[in-house]
Amino acid sequence: MAYSTEDVYNKPHNLKDAAAHLADRYDYDLDGAIEGGFTHAQIVQHLNTKEVTQDKHLELLMCPPKYLSTDIANNKWMKKMSGEEKLVNVDKAMSQFFDLYGLLSQDAVVYLLPPKRGLQDQVYISNCSMYLPHVYRTIVLANYTAPGRPGEEKVLSQFLDLMEFAQYPCPHKFEGEAEMKWLRDNIYFCGWGMRSQKEAFEWMTDKFDCENIYIKEVDELRYHLDCSIFPLNKECVILSEDIPEKEIEKVAEIISVSKKDAQFSITNCVRVGNVVYNATEISELKRSDDEYEPEKHKNESLEKICSDKGLSLVWVNLSELAKSGAALSCCVNHISRIAYPA
Repeated sequence: MAYSTEDVYNKPHNLKDAAAHLADRYDYDLDGAIEGGFTHAQIVQHLNTKEVTQDKHLELLMCPPKYLSTDIANNKWMKKMSGEEKLVNVDKAMSQFFDLYGLLSQDAVVYLLPPKRGLQDQVYISNCSMYLPHVYRTIVLANYTAPGRPGEEKVLSQFLDLMEFAQYPCPHKFEGEAEMKWLRDNIYFCGWGMRSQKEAFEWMTDKFDCENIYIKEVDELRYHLDCSIFPLNKECVILSEDIPEKEIEKVAEIISVSKKDAQFSITNCVRVGNVVYNATEISELKRSDDEYEPEKHKNESLEKICSDKGLSLVWVNLSELAKSGAALSCCVNHISRIAYPA
């Protein structure tokens, strides 16, 4: 199928057109604002607050693991496992997936993308695209590095056509929301070096006026950025201790966590309202298991962070999905955003 291009649905694809579109919708004096010294970017940001507010339901995408498989070992976690350890119980995976879906859909609008046979990792939809909150209804589609994954973005593109999103296939290697974490306004943290190229984010800076903070990935167990950083709100991030802080601390408060906690997915969170969701399989572990103490430490660390910030924390068991080296945030893709103030 052909990707959406800039003339599909006559949707606005630059800040000038987006400002005009929103000004017309809200009977806003665009010319007066321009004469007053406001930029198109500032006008779009101002008018978008009328569309994305604290009381609007977040919109998320998920995809059931109907065809989940570990046949293609495309990450370090999978390569460490034996064949028996990687054997997936699809019925159990589906049950765990819908546990998560049921929780998220209590407070968010959660769309389900149809799974397609042959796409073993399609459930990990976070890698498929990136919604850019600072630009009007605009999404950048993935350009996969990992084997077995190309084709997922084409299924997503058909859905996005129906939702009337502007879509841009990335011309460089790029693995979606898992590699690009939004903080606020046009500020993004961008992970590169393993699955995504720095050129992908530089292209987005040129095309969409993103203000990017670059983070080079070096830990083979954390091959996407969501394994190292989680923006808890628009002023604060949870950050693995081995990530350089200099540029990040210019834009956000940092809550530092250990590298081990990061490897056990402490930053692989999703926030909806005042609830933070993360995965744990501690109920399936024995105290004698090597993973038990690190998993327990990760859980206790995140519980303290959320308690200190006045947030609720909900744990979900995704042990079958973990056989692919995945965590909770891998299963969720945002198509709207809320800049939580606290």
